[in-house]
Amino acid sequence: MTVLANATLYHFHQSARICDLDTSASLHRNALLLRAGRHVKRPASLTGLAAALHARFHRKCQLQDLDESISLYREALVLLPKSHTDRPGLINQFAAALIARYGETAQLLDLHTAKSLLDVRIANQSLMAVI
Repeated sequence: MTVLANATLYHFHQSARICDLDTSASLHRNALLLRAGRHVKRPASLTGLAAALHARFHRKCQLQDLDESISLYREALVLLPKSHTDRPGLINQFAAALIARYGETAQLLDLHTAKSLLDVRIANQSLMAVI
């Protein structure tokens, strides 16, 4: 189900059809129902749904899509181990969503949180380069 949801999101990026975003979000929601609690693939499902909602926000300008995507990115970040290879990308997506919301609401907390996330990501990458 997640593969189909991701393919539908990819198709949206090619076609720009809003129905592809809606379908992707719906499929990711269904996948989340199957990956409850601390399921090993839950962070991927959370991130996929968050990405679909974030993209839909940019098309429909509905702030609730962006708010939900931020909440989903946050949950995925909590669940994903600090050493996981997907973590830097997730942090980038989460920060981008926070910056987008800052652009809509001018809430400085979003901007400061995005900066802190990116600072930690950079510090972790620098540490890994030394090791």
